[in-house]
Amino acid sequence: MNNRIRRYFSSDSLTHNLLIGLLIGYALYITWLGLRRIVLVSGALIVVVTFMGWLVVRLRSSSSPIQENSPDENLLHLDVFFNHMNAFTNALGNYQPSQADSIHWQQAQAHSSAIHQIAVGIAEQEPAFIPDLLDALHSVLDLVSQLAQALHTCHQVQTAHYQTLAQQQRDSSLARLGQTRSRLQELYDQMLVGSLKRRSHSSSDPSFEQTATGITDQLQMLITDNQNGLLADQ
Repeated sequence: MNNRIRRYFSSDSLTHNLLIGLLIGYALYITWLGLRRIVLVSGALIVVVTFMGWLVVRLRSSSSPIQENSPDENLLHLDVFFNHMNAFTNALGNYQPSQADSIHWQQAQAHSSAIHQIAVGIAEQEPAFIPDLLDALHSVLDLVSQLAQALHTCHQVQTAHYQTLAQQQRDSSLARLGQTRSRLQELYDQMLVGSLKRRSHSSSDPSFEQTATGITDQLQMLITDNQNGLLADQ
């Protein structure tokens, strides 16, 4: 384990980029909210938890079939997904959001990281769901992109009416990210409980097929809801 961790720190450019992105985010977080103890501690905790969660999943999934022989744009790859997230973070670093906006972005990062970890867990549990999971992750990045654009717009517009409209889109995108996280976690929990039941039943048991079909339907519904939400907010 220690050798694998040292290898990631010494040779993995994504690890370096992630650390740089987290440190930049930490610096901006302090800049936005002020040099106070609670800001320093809460920001440091966010950085540590995010990085450790990413590292644990990275180590766990380094030998996973998800990571093997897959195209560069497979969002189940940690590299690909976090490259997208880092691009959004870097773009936001070009201006000074309000304190409220900075908190919203931290929440979006936390939701997105958790969603990706859950999606990887589902894919490893049942690879048949990978196509739907990829679509779900694409919809998540679309929501993050929309949120980033809304934050930028909140910074640019001056009139109260359009400030309100931009804030509504910001809040809507963040709410959908939170809902996606909750719904995906519920599906994952359902799968884990179902796996316990399958230990005492044949994999050809009709209840297993019904569960798999139900999860597929719920993933499709989640994707559709996100896409409809994106269209409604435009």
